[in-house]
Amino acid sequence: MSLHMYMFEDIHLNQALYLSNLSVPRIIDATQKAKLFCSYEIGNRTLNSVKWYKDGQEFFRYSPLTPPTTNWFPVKGVTIADGSSHCNQFICNVELEKLNVHSSGSYRCEVSGDAPEFKLIDKTANMTVGVLPKFDPFISGLQHTYRYGDLIMLNCSSEWSNPPATLTWYINNKTVC
Repeated sequence: MSLHMYMFEDIHLNQALYLSNLSVPRIIDATQKAKLFCSYEIGNRTLNSVKWYKDGQEFFRYSPLTPPTTNWFPVKGVTIADGSSHCNQFICNVELEKLNVHSSGSYRCEVSGDAPEFKLIDKTANMTVGVLPKFDPFISGLQHTYRYGDLIMLNCSSEWSNPPATLTWYINNKTVC
């Protein structure tokens, strides 16, 4: 029985498409570059293409059988760093730069075998781009001195950020509701 299972695994590795790893940063700072990594096993098949998608829109294609072997497509929030893509019959890596809030989304690697079956395999992972405020929060309405019992009207503001900043007031190291 175990010999039969071993033979089945051997057939699986030699004939089936298998996407062995998909690596997409889950959370990344907008100032960094995002490295997308997809590795696969094609067994005894011929690789037709590897495609990268963001939110269902194709932005990169590697087609070793059809020149040009690499193609880029415009997708909002996606900028591929020059010379960063590296693809072959085992892996396809792409590096994204100039990240912004529109770069957040669902990233999918799709691997396609060639004729006669054109089998497809794919995996998807989400990436969230964080944008930090450039400056510290600003408090307005402050006076130089206060007396016990004074009514205080203050405003604490922060620049835009993603995710939105959470601002908390403290008086004497105690949280104020």
